[in-house]
Amino acid sequence: MIVAVEQDMAIGFSLDMQKRCEDVCQPLTVRVGLATGEVLMFQGEDYIGTSVNLASRLCDVAEHNEVLMARADLRRLPKGVSENNHENVTLRGLGEVEVISLTSQTTLSGINDTGELWTRSPFVT
Repeated sequence: MIVAVEQDMAIGFSLDMQKRCEDVCQPLTVRVGLATGEVLMFQGEDYIGTSVNLASRLCDVAEHNEVLMARADLRRLPKGVSENNHENVTLRGLGEVEVISLTSQTTLSGINDTGELWTRSPFVT
C-alpha cells in the first residue's frame, strides 16, 4: 500500500513504478488501484476506510501492468498522463463503479524516488 497526500503524486508514482517494473521485475507485473478520500490510521501502521477498500478492490480487478481509478475520484491529470475508458466494474461492498485506466508514455522521472527501489535486494543481481 502506498499513501500520498497529493493525488497527482500518487498517480505519478504508480505509473513510474509500473514502467520501471516492466523491465526489471519480469515475469512479475504491477497492478494498481488508486482511490482518493479520507482514511484513518489504525494502530500507527495501517490505514482503513472506504477509499482503502476501493483501491484494494480496483487492484484486484486490474489486469497486468494496469493502473485503475474510479472516474469520480480523478481531480486532474498530471502532465504526460492519459485517461482511457475502462468498462465499469461491480465491486463487493461498493456496487458498480465507473473506472478509468491511466497510462503514461514515458517514465515520469524526477518526481519520485522509485529508482532507489531497484538498488536493494532482490532487485540487484
